[in-house]
Amino acid sequence: MDCPVQKRHFLRKPQSLPRDASEEQINTLFSVVTCKRDIAIFTLMLECGLRVGEVRALSVEDVLLESPPQIKINGKGGRQRIAYLPPPALSTLTDWLTNRPVTKDRAVFISQRGMRLSVNGVQFILKEYCQKAGVQVTCHQFRHAFGRRMAEASMPVTSLQKLLGHCSPRTTQRYVNLSNPALQADYDRAIQKALGGTA
Repeated sequence: MDCPVQKRHFLRKPQSLPRDASEEQINTLFSVVTCKRDIAIFTLMLECGLRVGEVRALSVEDVLLESPPQIKINGKGGRQRIAYLPPPALSTLTDWLTNRPVTKDRAVFISQRGMRLSVNGVQFILKEYCQKAGVQVTCHQFRHAFGRRMAEASMPVTSLQKLLGHCSPRTTQRYVNLSNPALQADYDRAIQKALGGTA
């Protein structure tokens, strides 16, 4: 006989907070990146919140440089979305496309052999830069840093959800939990008062 309690109640798996890269780690890493292609790849993940697979899947036709400059993203599950290009991303991407070798492959980011970079290839490139810079940063931590920055800037959860391509706002809410300016301000006032300062 089935237990009725098990049918009525269930436990949700706890969602851990995203582990993003610190601004210090990001700055240290970018200080050793010299290749225009690699700068553009990392900047798109950091400034637009792209997944490594989404960067790898970009084709020249997906880059729309009219106003506002944006790129068409083919995300998880075949879902498409638009990512806007802020000045740093627009500058580095334009710089790369201007210097991109001529090849039959329509991929935005190509290898030295003129073929579309693989996900493993991008991850390997980042790992080499990390070793050179003496930091540990993953591709997905760039995306987490984007989410944190947008949450710190008080972007509405529903808008951030669309930019990140999340199916559920609950997933996006983790970034708000990671960076909560209102909670930080409340804490600062309370701890100052508790330590004998003036509120």
